[in-house]
Amino acid sequence: MARSRRSAFLLSLVACGVLATLAGCGEEPAAPIEAPPPGTEAEAGWSDHAGGEQPATAEGTPDGPESRTPDALLARLHGRVADGRGLGDATYERDVRDVAEVIWPADAPAAERAGAQVHMQLAAVAAEVSGWLAAGEEARAARAESNPVDLEIHAAFLAAAAQGPAAYRAWCEAAGAEQLKKLAAARRARFFPPR
Repeated sequence: MARSRRSAFLLSLVACGVLATLAGCGEEPAAPIEAPPPGTEAEAGWSDHAGGEQPATAEGTPDGPESRTPDALLARLHGRVADGRGLGDATYERDVRDVAEVIWPADAPAAERAGAQVHMQLAAVAAEVSGWLAAGEEARAARAESNPVDLEIHAAFLAAAAQGPAAYRAWCEAAGAEQLKKLAAARRARFFPPR
């Protein structure tokens, strides 16, 4: 009975992953927003917004073009994981997607975009672990016993992201991808321990 429950649970996890992957398939890309014709009343309002003060982000920094560079976006994501805020608010997913967009551009060939999916999975694990570790040293000791691969990914994520976009991309596409395989194997072993 317990084995069938575990199988059902794993199948539901796999189904969720497949549905999440397929969710964006077949959608038309949104049309770019264009500025109104010059000299119109609408254009005056557009210009005021486009050239005015930029709104502050949750981190308190302007969300202008300089904060959209690969270095700035990755540094912000690194900071959130390092200080334990990870999944603490709704903007984390946006930050993860922003990093994916600048390091693995949407117009790049599909083979080059594969790293973006690995990045999103690694960032999710690192963020989850950052929440655990924010609870204190006892939490670290408990997780080191039960989830050692998750902790390895968290540490490797922080080290790679601290070295900048090129090093982070290389880690995601090679060692990070291997760590995800190791994590999947560890989780399988936890759900289906050898007899």
